[in-house]
Formats: sequence, C-alpha cells, structure tokens
Amino acid sequence: LAGAPYSLSRYTKAFNVTTDMTQDIQLNDLVMLSGKTLDSNGVAVPGVKLSLNKGWQGPEVDAIVSQKAYRYLHHYSTVSDANGDYQMLLYDTDSCIASGTFSTDAECGYDITILPPVNSGFAQVTVNDVLVATDMTQTIVLSLADTVTPT
Repeated sequence: LAGAPYSLSRYTKAFNVTTDMTQDIQLNDLVMLSGKTLDSNGVAVPGVKLSLNKGWQGPEVDAIVSQKAYRYLHHYSTVSDANGDYQMLLYDTDSCIASGTFSTDAECGYDITILPPVNSGFAQVTVNDVLVATDMTQTIVLSLADTVTPT
C-alpha cells in the first residue's frame, strides 16, 4: 500500500493461546494524509521526502476492552512520485485527543519534515503539530532556500 508505514504497532489486552485460534485486529482508526508537492508556480515537484519526526503515542482507554492500549507509528517516510503525489497512512489524532492523556491537542499532532530533492534549491521545512482526524488532502508548496549570506 502506497504511503503505508514500514511498521505500526498496537498493544492492547493480553489473551491466552491454548490451541489454534484466530484473533481479529481492528485498525479502523487509520487515516490517509495525501496531496501534492508543488513549486510556487504550481508545477509538481517529484522526489520530495515527507518524514515523521514524532509518531503518536498512547496511552488511551480502549473502548472495546476498557483497558490501557498503546498505539504508535515507528518513524517512517514517503516520497512524492513523478506527479508530485504523496500518501501517508497515519493513526487518526481524534482518539488521542479524546483520551485526555495529554494536556493540549497539539501534543497529539504529528511533526512532518519536508525534505526536497538534493540540489533542488528548495528549503527543508518542518510542519509541527499536524492534526489529522479523517482522510485529508494537503498541498505542499515548496519555497526556495535563502542563499544570501547575512552581512
């Protein structure tokens, strides 16, 4: 799946395995952040790496088992394709906010670093505290790096 993390984890209640069995796991709290990477003229910029600097971490009270549950994405990234399109599969931030674990909503947000292709002239930037409650489309407009040395 394009935009899927290398690894994601969900820890929940313990269960005993005494014989062959099937355990259903619901990942219904995943959302897709997608969009385009463009220059200031609206032209697609391929090869832009979007990297999570901070994944979401619980704990929260799991509605199904009424016990503590931990969820997090391991640090990962995705790269925009030849058309500038990108996708990132993330845990939604609403359940983090609803858990009341953190004192501010921003603490549930993702920090996403945008790394343009090497020698492209575009500046690297980090967007902090991105809240993604549902599938979301976000266009990223790259800026040229400041190349003038201050005097």
